[in-house]
Amino acid sequence: MLKMYAPYLAALAGMILLSLAVSLYVVVHQRLRFPWQHETRIYAEFENAQSVTPGQGQSVNVAGVQVGEIGGVELENGRAVVLMKLTSDDLGPVYRNARLQLRPKTGLNDMAIEMDPGRPDGSLPHRGRLEDGDTIPIENTRPNVNPDQVLASLDADTRPYLEAFVNAGGPGLHGRGGDLRRVLRATQPTLAQTQQVAGAIADRREKVKRLVSNLRVLSEAAASKDQELASLVDASSAVFTTLGNRDAELKAAIERLPGALHATRTALHATRGLAVDALPALRR
Repeated sequence: MLKMYAPYLAALAGMILLSLAVSLYVVVHQRLRFPWQHETRIYAEFENAQSVTPGQGQSVNVAGVQVGEIGGVELENGRAVVLMKLTSDDLGPVYRNARLQLRPKTGLNDMAIEMDPGRPDGSLPHRGRLEDGDTIPIENTRPNVNPDQVLASLDADTRPYLEAFVNAGGPGLHGRGGDLRRVLRATQPTLAQTQQVAGAIADRREKVKRLVSNLRVLSEAAASKDQELASLVDASSAVFTTLGNRDAELKAAIERLPGALHATRTALHATRGLAVDALPALRR
């Protein structure tokens, strides 16, 4: 009798397995968090969070790889505070100098956050590592900029010029895709050199920043040694006054210096033979 119902039992088991697989797929893609999954909640301040919609799976990415999602957004003191739920085990720590950029993934402004996790800073507690519930300040974030905001910043004279350029650029580039690609390919060495120049400028900026910081430390140290500096200035003034009063003697001494050096060299040359002859006697 079991053999008679075996096909029906197999079909029923297959339907159960298929339903379990579909249910698991739906649960996973509904972003359900299981109790054993670790989640770090980091907040970030933005100038504005236009089109940020929590619960829609808007992602947080590092180098194009999703490491979490946007979990909420609130208004605090005129700033948008966005909650990021970081769930990737490969992300590692996030530091206080992390950089965030809101970017649209599609033309419908499906937003995502591009994140640079930052670097450790030995001058900060825990090397600047952010803990659960910490906030990245607005200085380290950039909102999404829409094209209409850029166009609205142009003055009345620039807008007609831009319109004429775009209208003329369409017919001018029609059928010239290959030429445009060759031009862009030819500019790659120039862009690479420009990148090196920009890197050198950024390095110089860091060095200037360090110089200003060191000058501040030096100024603070000098401010606490005002009496010693005053004594140094007085002593230097006395030295220079004495040198000024002895100008004639210094001039005469400098004039005699070449002759003295010549006489010294002649004497040393003359004693060379004596030194060679005296060497065996000195050894004995």
